Amino acid sequence: MIHLLAVRPNAYDTPNLLCKLKSDGINPGNEPSAHEISVILESIGSTNAKGCWFVRPEFYHEVDPNWSFYSETNKQLVKRYA
Repeated sequence: MIHLLAVRPNAYDTPNLLCKLKSDGINPGNEPSAHEISVILESIGSTNAKGCWFVRPEFYHEVDPNWSFYSETNKQLVKRYA
């Protein structure tokens, strides 16, 4: 989740983020519960006035700019934010 939010801050509300996680390949049978996802989101992020999530600045150091699913553009964005 942190890697998605790092390059697309304020782009996902909770339902859209859940859909994105499922479409990007959460392992079938190993899906976290809605409660588990909420706990993770609340620990690493905050929401804007529209209810969309962003990574809190103190967690950007946790984002790996070389994450295998990042494009070159995304890698540059993460390096700039970190």
